[in-house]
Amino acid sequence: MAQRASTSDDLRGRLRVSASSYFGRDLLAPHLPAFMAAHPRLEITVRLGSHKVDLSREEADVLIRASREGCEDLVARRVASEPLVLCAAPSYLEQHPAIKDLEDLAQHAFLACDAERPGQEMIIPIASREHSVLPAGLFRSNDPELLLRLACAAKGIALIPLLLAKPQIEDGSLLVVFPALELRPMEFDLMYLPGKRNSRKVRAFADHLLCALKRPPGLFPLAA
Repeated sequence: MAQRASTSDDLRGRLRVSASSYFGRDLLAPHLPAFMAAHPRLEITVRLGSHKVDLSREEADVLIRASREGCEDLVARRVASEPLVLCAAPSYLEQHPAIKDLEDLAQHAFLACDAERPGQEMIIPIASREHSVLPAGLFRSNDPELLLRLACAAKGIALIPLLLAKPQIEDGSLLVVFPALELRPMEFDLMYLPGKRNSRKVRAFADHLLCALKRPPGLFPLAA
């Protein structure tokens, strides 16, 4: 079999990426094979989790997070805007008060993906503002996958990315709660040090994600 010819445009060296677990599994993983095929000489390392990464100490070349807090000195490129959804199991909704307005949310248990936030307050990111709720119960985790499983087990209303809940919503395991409520999406930024602005491997990776993650939002069944 003939080997791929080397060109002066081949990217080489090491690209180290740090991303949240959800972004890495559900948004990055489907598009890594194409990037790897395009740049076979580039050594790629991806580290997933909510751990803090110091780019100034060269712990990574690229950081992908849903928050720019503490990263104000970095160059940031918006690579994804993921719709959020409030969803719950039909059995949970049958056993709890109906939700007709925002005040009704306080009568429910919530599953929130904001493990670092203190207190028992649930923040719901409505499109125009943040709505604060003191719910009947609150479980926090930094892993949306765990919240999805708890929602399917009828443990409360989960605030999670719509893409993650799509299969369960489509098969009826979960229903969209308060469908009239417009939620602000979860936005992911790819960040790097200003000194990396001219790095060909960083720029190529960012451009690949920006192109790959452009997709129309899906439409899913709503709660009755």
